[in-house]
Amino acid sequence: MNGLLKIPMQFGILLIGVLLFVFYQFNAPPVSFDQALLNQVRSSRVGATILQDAQENHDALFAAKRAATLDMVTALRSSDPGLVAAAQTHTQAVDAALAGQRAAVWEALKRVTATKEGPATDYIFLTFVLKYLPRGVVGLLIAVVLSAAMGSAAAGLNSLASTSVIDMYQPTRPGRSDAEYVRVSRWAAVGWGVLGIGFATFAARLENLIQAVNILGSLFYGPILGIFVVAFFLKNVGGRAVFWSAVVAQALVLLLFWRTDIAYLWYNIIGCVLVVVGSVLGKADQPAAA
Repeated sequence: MNGLLKIPMQFGILLIGVLLFVFYQFNAPPVSFDQALLNQVRSSRVGATILQDAQENHDALFAAKRAATLDMVTALRSSDPGLVAAAQTHTQAVDAALAGQRAAVWEALKRVTATKEGPATDYIFLTFVLKYLPRGVVGLLIAVVLSAAMGSAAAGLNSLASTSVIDMYQPTRPGRSDAEYVRVSRWAAVGWGVLGIGFATFAARLENLIQAVNILGSLFYGPILGIFVVAFFLKNVGGRAVFWSAVVAQALVLLLFWRTDIAYLWYNIIGCVLVVVGSVLGKADQPAAA
């Protein structure tokens, strides 16, 4: 069930991103979504001056961008190709000017604060929640996020520890006492927890954490989903064929990610299809039972 729900959840998260993108096409975003950084800049005289000038330029450019976006909407409704092309060119020019202004502001903010972090894209959703949602809804949303994070972490560590003991330790150490298996599972949970902390520390350095999580998930969700599809709908396929199909599919997905520029969401479908097709072909190659 977990493998079947991961892909719809990814599309749901991306839908939220699309909705936020559309929202900020018509509502002015801040110069930077990192409020802690902005407060640090405002505390210095030089930084406050730079930030005030940047805010004025940003507001002027965004007003032009919003007008260009409205012109684009009007042109699309008119179905006039010439009008649409002109509006698109104007919108792209304003977008480029606004992007250049944001990049220059970010470089200036980095010089003032000596920060080494990238643009605060992970704060976009949090800024929207804190600024536009009612206070009660904000509290409920924070509680939901924290409870979901804690539940997901606990379930993940528990399943990883169980898998480590049942699939890795118990076959090599059969006949041991239940107390020993419990002790090993606890150490396995600790080990997986340390590994998760290490990955979280590395992922925090990336420019966009949500995108990084989705990319990493897309590399592995496809073969996992393919295994579930074969288990649910192709029950006459043997475990050996499914296993080797999953191994080959995972290797091909990683190879495609390394050597091509395919959008990462396609790896979910590619991995699933490769596992299903490979399992069916592997079953066909097996000799019939006497």
